[in-house]
Amino acid sequence: MSVNSAESAMNQLKTDDAAVQNALSYLQEHTSFMSSMSSTVDTLRSDLANCYQAQSSATFQSKVNEWIDSYMGLKAAVQQLQDDLSTAHQTIGRAEEEITQNAGSWNTTDGSDPVFQALHG
Repeated sequence: MSVNSAESAMNQLKTDDAAVQNALSYLQEHTSFMSSMSSTVDTLRSDLANCYQAQSSATFQSKVNEWIDSYMGLKAAVQQLQDDLSTAHQTIGRAEEEITQNAGSWNTTDGSDPVFQALHG
C-alpha cells in the first residue's frame, strides 16, 4: 500500500486502530468463553465422578482431565496472543504520538524548515 499524504497515513492509522481494537475485544470475549467452557466440562466431570464409581468412569475422567489440560494450554496461547497484540498496539500508539509531536515541532508550513528540506530531497 502506498501512502501519498499525511492525511491518508492518518486515515490508515485510524482504520488499523479500529481493527486492532476489534481484535482485542474479540480475543477478550473468546478467552472468557473458553474459561466458561472449561469450567462447564470440569463440573460435568466432577458430577460424573460423584455419581458413577467404576474403572470406566475413572478412565473417562482421566481423558477429560487431559482434554481440560490441553484446552487450558490453548486458552493460555490465545491469552498470550491478546497480550502481545495489546503490547504491540500500545507501542505503535506511543510511536505515533512521538512522531506527531516531532512533526508538530517543525517551524514552518511553507517548506523552508531544514528538516523538511532534507527529507524532501
